[in-house]
Formats: sequence, structure tokens, C-alpha cells
Amino acid sequence: MLFGCLGRAYAVQIAAVSDGYPFGMTDDKDIARLMAYAKTEGVDLAVSMDLAYKNDDSALSRAFVFSLKFAKLDDNARTYGQIIWSSFLNLAESRGPDWFGRLVAAQPEAVRQRIRDIIYYPINQVPSAQRDEADVEVRKEYPSLFPKEYSYGLRDLVYGNQANQSTDPALASGTPPAGQESRHP
Repeated sequence: MLFGCLGRAYAVQIAAVSDGYPFGMTDDKDIARLMAYAKTEGVDLAVSMDLAYKNDDSALSRAFVFSLKFAKLDDNARTYGQIIWSSFLNLAESRGPDWFGRLVAAQPEAVRQRIRDIIYYPINQVPSAQRDEADVEVRKEYPSLFPKEYSYGLRDLVYGNQANQSTDPALASGTPPAGQESRHP
């Protein structure tokens, strides 16, 4: 994985958040549910991600645009977040973090914000005492992805909800980690 290429503070903090699963563990059932939802929205997310891993930037951009279908951090949004976050680790390792940052920067403003929020999400999940240090480190390491003007959750219905600051997402909101049953009907 890209942990070796990530800034030291970011890698350490990410490792502390669910051992590399900042959105919660996902399984085949979670992914199948997300892919079925995407199809109901007219998007073949599985095909887009498959093509993205074959260096199709347009396909990854289509997958990014799909992020705007989520209005809350529910099971599908968590599964999607894990897929996008993992694609950042994998694709930035193979193609470079600057390439990934440029592709995100080329998106419409709302998509750009949402994808940056997904990638930044693990930083927001670490204890607040270490968050500032991790923020400085990740911005230094990835200036094209997290430029100075980037603000986590800005005008974002999903990530603007600062209630989701616990390392256990189920404690901070009524939305459980992917694959777990909701505590609230």
C-alpha cells in the first residue's frame, strides 16, 4: 500500500483508524449493495472503477461525480468512501499523488470538495490533539490534493457534519459503519 509514500504523521494516524479502513470494514455484500444502488442511479460504478484501475481518467472522474449522490454518511456512502480512499492509496502509488491531485482539481467544485473530504476523512477521525499535526503533514505531502484553500467539510452535506469525529463512526452519528445494522430505524 501507499503507507510508505504517505507523510509519516498521516500514515501513523490512518493506521490508528480501523487499521486502514477509515470508513469501517466492508465486505462483498456491502460492495454489491453499493453497486446495485449505483445502477439504480444510472451509474455502473463497478465498470468505472475497473476502468479507472486501467488508467482511464474519465472513468475515475465518473466515479468521483457519483459521490454527489450521497446526502448522509450511510452504509453505501461509507462503502463508497472506502473504495475511493483505497483507490487514492492504490492509484497514487502507481501513478503518483500529483496525478491524483490534478485529476481531483479538474472536477467541478462540489465533486472536488467531496472527494477531498473522503481522502481527508481519516485525519478528521484521529484524536483532536494530533489532528493539527496530521493536517500540516498531509498538506505538505499532497499540496495538489489539499491546497491551502481546502477546508474539510466546507458546504458539504455529508462531511460538513462535524458530529462524525469519533474513531468509532457509530458513536458519533446514527449511521453505523458499513455492514453493521443501524441502531436507529
